[in-house]
Amino acid sequence: MAPKKKEKNLKRSNIITLKLTDIELAVLNEAADVTGLSRSEYVRKLLLEKQINHQIEVVADMNDLRKLVSEYGKIGSNLNQIAKHMKEKVLNQSIFLYTCPSCGETFCLNYSTLYHQMEDLVMIYLVPESEVEKTYEIFYEKNALADFHTEKYLNRIVTSANQLVEKIQIFDAGKDDRIMELVKLLATDSILKNDPDKEFDELRFAVDDDGTNILVIINKGEITGAVDIDNMYEFASSHCDDFKDLRDDEDIVINREWILNKLAEAENE
Repeated sequence: MAPKKKEKNLKRSNIITLKLTDIELAVLNEAADVTGLSRSEYVRKLLLEKQINHQIEVVADMNDLRKLVSEYGKIGSNLNQIAKHMKEKVLNQSIFLYTCPSCGETFCLNYSTLYHQMEDLVMIYLVPESEVEKTYEIFYEKNALADFHTEKYLNRIVTSANQLVEKIQIFDAGKDDRIMELVKLLATDSILKNDPDKEFDELRFAVDDDGTNILVIINKGEITGAVDIDNMYEFASSHCDDFKDLRDDEDIVINREWILNKLAEAENE
């Protein structure tokens, strides 16, 4: 029995000639090879279907993959150890110490430092007092750092190593440094009421050995006492409902002057 003739509209009886450059021909040959089609089939399919989808089978050795994953894990672990080590040097302020190789004397160097705690999206910039305004522009003016963050960062500017350490400890404790400045005012009032002759230069946040949040009392660079502040912080927090979300607030220089201005504004409203 003779085979049936193909329908007339399925016969490919028209021939076209296409001129290509050497580069264009190479591209066509490579595309056809990748899809496993002849050049004619590739061009015809591209004409009718507008695009050609092809699958690439990737064959990988599982032992090699396991080794690769293990190596990446080691790199990540090493980076975490480096970050932890550097954070410890910031907290004990040894990162600011320099020992002269000639005389052996150790000096404290005050230099601008950007502390970046990536896992918590925290940036704290230590700068001289004269650089505060310029540093604020780095964070929030046109084409500033905030414009390029895909997530909300908690930004702060401080002017001393002690302030830098305190901010890190406050945020690590899950506290709001704006509320903490109010707590310092309340604690100051409480200390002076109990002992009007008490002399001290500042109160600084810390966490004691049993995990209690405290304010250490500092006079002439020496710690002379401490105040348990958990209840005081809770009380102060209940009176700060009008504060913006910590990461939405563009006030990033938070200190005694800031809270005093905030209270003065509230009195004038």
